[in-house]
Amino acid sequence: MGGGYPNPTSSSILRIDNIHLNYTILSKEYSNVIEVADKYNAIENSQPTTHYYAQGIGLIKKELIDSNQVWLLINYNVEQ
Repeated sequence: MGGGYPNPTSSSILRIDNIHLNYTILSKEYSNVIEVADKYNAIENSQPTTHYYAQGIGLIKKELIDSNQVWLLINYNVEQ
């Protein structure tokens, strides 16, 4: 693999850890949230990361495991 990116290993496989029918962040409830574990995330300097995706919205939460950082969606505007 070129371009200065690290060579991913078998641990780079994404894994669905859980599917939450309801998931609450900052008093806001989301439906049908998929929790995805990424043991090797090149964007986050190879740090294991957990992402939470809500149906009809997208990414609502990201946890960087090694650095204990948590990113939360505070506001969104869905246009249909």
